[in-house]
Amino acid sequence: MNAREDALNWYRACNGGTRFGVDWKQRILKSLQKKIVGKTQGQAFRFLRPYLQKLYKQTNIKRKRNDLQRLFDKEQDRIAKRMEDATGKKICRKDFTILLTTFPRCPYNPAKGIIWSYTERNIAFSIVSFVHELNHFQVLYYFKKQMRKKLTEAQFEDLKEALTAINNDAFTGILQVPEQGYPIHTYLREDLLRYWRRNKDFAKLITYGTKITPKYKETMEYLEFGKFTHDRPVAILQRIPNQNPLKFSKKDIQRILRSIKSTMDHLSGKPNYATTIKKSRFQTVNDIIRTKQMSCGALATVVASALRYMYVPVRLIDGKYFRNDVWHQHAWNEIYVAKEKKFIPFDITKPGFAVGKLHKRIAEYGDWGDMK
Repeated sequence: MNAREDALNWYRACNGGTRFGVDWKQRILKSLQKKIVGKTQGQAFRFLRPYLQKLYKQTNIKRKRNDLQRLFDKEQDRIAKRMEDATGKKICRKDFTILLTTFPRCPYNPAKGIIWSYTERNIAFSIVSFVHELNHFQVLYYFKKQMRKKLTEAQFEDLKEALTAINNDAFTGILQVPEQGYPIHTYLREDLLRYWRRNKDFAKLITYGTKITPKYKETMEYLEFGKFTHDRPVAILQRIPNQNPLKFSKKDIQRILRSIKSTMDHLSGKPNYATTIKKSRFQTVNDIIRTKQMSCGALATVVASALRYMYVPVRLIDGKYFRNDVWHQHAWNEIYVAKEKKFIPFDITKPGFAVGKLHKRIAEYGDWGDMK
């Protein structure tokens, strides 16, 4: 176990901001975040060194390492052959190093062939992680120059991540748990997978992916969480059956909105209606639910958070509503409907959730914090 590299992973994950829609520091307890986030590396290490040593004693690192070594000794040749068959290219390097980490983030270093494995997960996930990163190594080594001619660096990174959508098909019988990828790439991954299943040609998939990736900018952008939308609204999500967002129709969205509205209506306590924009919009989901805030901006925040946790992209819309001969400040949502392949406006405060001539759209946001 390389304790220094492990500590660096903790430090970088907690201070590296959001990547692919994931704020990694949210994966650990807030009490731990306070010891690391915003600290210098030296300050963080003074806490991490003794903390990790205690953690290592609780985790049988040696056993984990030995089990992992046996698994890779058994599967490495099959994995290499499958990856070569899938990508149409020889494995880009002869050797790889797997480092163990106690933080739930597994970065990689293609120049050194280093891949990380999270100690608290079943070793079957280590195979998934390895295959995931090996896919990246192949793309970086053989295809990056071609892809960067037409894509920005950010677009290339998104496509590189989404290309792992083929892994479940290409590694049947090897992966014991499914490869999932990042939520913000859900719709791009599905498009790539459909193309892959028709052609089974990775070079053509690269060309196709390079063409379509820019079209998915908004589905990725509006699946990301912000300061006020980040909290998971558990009380609401528990009342919504698991469904496939890739098949959602307008009626499916309406059913979900009815469930959200019903849950908010039945929360204990007296409803609160904000009299200022600040009180209506600049509250976290947990605070909105705790205080039963039923203002338009607050409900739009809850809708965005709940649906994004269901992998549905949602915009927050700032606008006005015409009532009693006056235009009033108002807020609603635009929700991506997979079957329609477009964003459709919904107003959870209105009958039938309809948005019409009395609504005047001014601006769209991913999080109300972006207004400031």
